Amino acid sequence: MLLAEEYYIGVPHLDAQHRALFKTIDRVKDILMKDDYERNKRLCKEAIKFFEDHASRHFSDEEEYMRSIHFANYEPHKAQHDAIKENLLLLEKDILASDYSPQSIKHLLGTMMACLAYHTIEIDSVIGKEIPRIDCSNDAAVALEKAVVRISSELFRIVLTLANGNYSGFPLGQKIFCYTDCSHPDGRRFCILSALNKQVVLQAVTLLFSSKQTEIDELVLSAIEELSAMLAIHFVRNYQNGDFFHVDCVKILDEKQLAKTLPSHEPLCSLLFDSVHGAFLHRVWDFPR
Repeated sequence: MLLAEEYYIGVPHLDAQHRALFKTIDRVKDILMKDDYERNKRLCKEAIKFFEDHASRHFSDEEEYMRSIHFANYEPHKAQHDAIKENLLLLEKDILASDYSPQSIKHLLGTMMACLAYHTIEIDSVIGKEIPRIDCSNDAAVALEKAVVRISSELFRIVLTLANGNYSGFPLGQKIFCYTDCSHPDGRRFCILSALNKQVVLQAVTLLFSSKQTEIDELVLSAIEELSAMLAIHFVRNYQNGDFFHVDCVKILDEKQLAKTLPSHEPLCSLLFDSVHGAFLHRVWDFPR
């Protein structure tokens, strides 16, 4: 997994740290290749140590640089750093409580690999550059479409088409449902439902990690949960004039859980996308203050 030069920010020591991160992600994936508890435990400890160092030293260096150039998006960027560090602490507690079980290792790796890849490619790459403002605050469908298309193209290099801009059903085939709830301190709240064809999910995670995924396991589900959270943040920032929302929960649902969870009122928008790997849907609800 290599960081393309187009995502360099032009600050040598920060770009070097980003390249080191992506090389480590490649090494970390080796944990998943062998069923050897002691070996995997040792490699996982090394991975956690690296993620801790990256979250401490690199984030600090990056924040210092952003302050030095008076970067306009410093506050929301730092808020994402803080959220990543908080999430890493929770993942460490989980993995220690389970004594490095295979499931907890996959959960850690899926979450952190997706989170750090997204943050580096999508968030860090604009440091020091003019950030175009997307004026779509009055149109949720446009805000959602832009967020989905950008993440799909930047992270997965997948070309999408909007198949239906007001779709009331679900894609055909075996599906994974992911429900994300996010809120603002002033009381604004949104939730996003993603209905993803399983083949689309496997292909997306394969492309993201540059490692063939053939089954829906804890690694894949954790990556999808993290990416769903990133999509929610991206959408609400487009739709709410750049405001940063906190992701309160992300959960994978089966069809029975889905029926009990979905809001009863009409969604703001419901978009069906198509790609060479299959179709998927994103649906958004708002909750007025």
